[in-house]
Amino acid sequence: MASHEPLTTQEFERVLRIKADANQLFGAGECQRALDGWTAALQVYGDRYGSPEQRFEKGKLHSNKAEAALKLELYDVAVVFATESLACNPVDNKARFRRARALLGRGGFEDLMQAQPTLVPELEPEPEPEPEPELKPEPYPEPEPGPGAGG
Repeated sequence: MASHEPLTTQEFERVLRIKADANQLFGAGECQRALDGWTAALQVYGDRYGSPEQRFEKGKLHSNKAEAALKLELYDVAVVFATESLACNPVDNKARFRRARALLGRGGFEDLMQAQPTLVPELEPEPEPEPEPELKPEPYPEPEPGPGAGG
């Protein structure tokens, strides 16, 4: 079971250094080495979530792994990594998008549609607007006959 114990300052700095190196590798097109680097950064966490900031960073590491797996066409693995990212940060739209791309790559549109409820957060429905009262035009009064009007 994962603990909420934070990483030490030194551990978190190490995570950030490894992440920066892996990001450079990814930018240079070395997806597998970048994936290995982000995996090494996550190993520093062990079974800890970390502080809120550290947990956010952990989610980004998983999301980055998902992107590298997508580039390597490892769709099943990318689904797992994106799901792990969402476990750290459920509102991460980038991780949602990567998960959707992985589902499409893995099994096409049917897989994506089956997973759709987990891709889009449940929102409260907007209340129906109150109907506006129907305005009926007032009848225009007939002019009263004045003097000289005749008959």
